[in-house]
Amino acid sequence: MMNIFTAFNEGFVLPTRVMLKSLIENQSGALTIYVFYSSLSQESIDTIRQLEEPGRASFVFTKVDDSFLGDFSIPERFSKETYYRLFAHRIFPENVEKALWLDGDVIVNGSLSDFYYQDFQGKLFIAVEDFQTTEAEIQKIAVRKTLLKMPLDSKYVNSGVLLFNLKAMRETLNDQEIIHYLTENQEILLFADQDVFNGLLHEHFLVVDPDRWYNYFHWKITEANQVEVYSNTRVFHYCGGQKPWKENYCFLPYDLWWKYALKTGPEYLQLFFDTHCYRGEVKKAQNEIEKRSFELNTLRRE
Repeated sequence: MMNIFTAFNEGFVLPTRVMLKSLIENQSGALTIYVFYSSLSQESIDTIRQLEEPGRASFVFTKVDDSFLGDFSIPERFSKETYYRLFAHRIFPENVEKALWLDGDVIVNGSLSDFYYQDFQGKLFIAVEDFQTTEAEIQKIAVRKTLLKMPLDSKYVNSGVLLFNLKAMRETLNDQEIIHYLTENQEILLFADQDVFNGLLHEHFLVVDPDRWYNYFHWKITEANQVEVYSNTRVFHYCGGQKPWKENYCFLPYDLWWKYALKTGPEYLQLFFDTHCYRGEVKKAQNEIEKRSFELNTLRRE
């Protein structure tokens, strides 16, 4: 049994449903999926519950009173719910000792068993290093480390896929220390809780998966490497400002996200047309639909 968790608000229901669909479709074992929220409508909860599969995937929805977080500045593109990860040990039931976090903008494209059933080796978290390869990207991470007062030889992780040792977290972490770090450093926390994990808690991380198959950034996929990447990657991460469910998405793996989106619900088909009309094959299909609609309307008038 795997424990999966995520947290989001009304504005991120659409992609998260697709993530959950891809997760369920690619796991052979049973899943308990915990959804933590502060403001989800009943309609949204119901649409997510439609993904349940008896004996394979069940959902646990928990409304969180996040007043304990206090007030702090939240960077653009993030929500308060993303900070729930920092307090997973606080909001999970006491009997849950381990859980895997997945961002709502990932696609699971294979089994997560190998990642989930790793040994923590005494650490609180298991994650993948932030995927930077160019000189400019490496320099950007070095600046992050300096601002966050991290050792330059330490690894800066991406928080989109995180395995939590909840039992050890309860025994080790001080909530007030985390909240103090949040409020005192809010001006430099460009990547929200990810910077807190790295700046405050980097010593508690086991960094694994040097090939990044469990957290592969979508913009790193090219014509040259796509066969290898598609064959091996278990988690594709559509991080950053460009998203495949929005207009003018320009990276290669748009088709993978839509593969699962179109399986999630019929409403995604209209979204596909609305956001991808600039792609030739979609425009052609839309023209055919409009032509047929015109013909039917003409027949009705006659």
